[in-house]
Amino acid sequence: MQVTIWGYNREGALGNTLFKNYRLINKSTTRFDSLVVCQWVDYDLGYCCDDLGGCDTTLHMGYGYNGSAVDLMYEPLTPPAIGFQILSPPMTACFTKYTGSFFSDPPFGRPEGARQWFNWMQGLLPQTGASFIHPSMPNQPTRFWMDGDPVANTGRLDLAVSRSPGDRRMGPSIGPFTLLPGQSRDVAIAAASGIGWSNIASVAILRGYARAARTMYEGITASAPPIFSARVSYPNATQ
Repeated sequence: MQVTIWGYNREGALGNTLFKNYRLINKSTTRFDSLVVCQWVDYDLGYCCDDLGGCDTTLHMGYGYNGSAVDLMYEPLTPPAIGFQILSPPMTACFTKYTGSFFSDPPFGRPEGARQWFNWMQGLLPQTGASFIHPSMPNQPTRFWMDGDPVANTGRLDLAVSRSPGDRRMGPSIGPFTLLPGQSRDVAIAAASGIGWSNIASVAILRGYARAARTMYEGITASAPPIFSARVSYPNATQ
């Protein structure tokens, strides 16, 4: 795997964003036919146990924000929001994990733990592999667990499941896809943070930064690098 990380020394959205490109190269002779890539994040926004999680399917982003207007570790500043956006290819799932609940850490070092992680990365319930169903939309299974809008206070929101803020993890994912021997696949991610006048306003600022990051990335990938040519003429072409 090759990783490129870059950022911009400037104000505003791009100054609050880091870009990451992961190039996965299959140098083996094995055909991987069910590969899932997940940006797993254990975000602690100030105090670790007062956070909430969300997912924006229009921006292909998983994000975290503070569950209260005040975080003692940020005072006198407002608590920020943080997001991890899949720039390419499109996000196919996004989970939010609750420490100390049914959605706690899978067991490490055992086969069932690997199966649980694989389910999670596909937006499924870890223990059973069943679809996630949010209590506010009981007849609508989804792989994007908390894709509601906390700014408008609508849709599938964290608090309707968790009942209270706490220690969260999240994982926007892509896949499953196939990677043949000799093939490579790029996965581009933007990590951004935004801070507004309140903990919820910070989510709105983060969304604006995410839109700017996508515009920047699409501009970079759409433009071809310049082509240079040179000819030696002095003192002569052979020297």
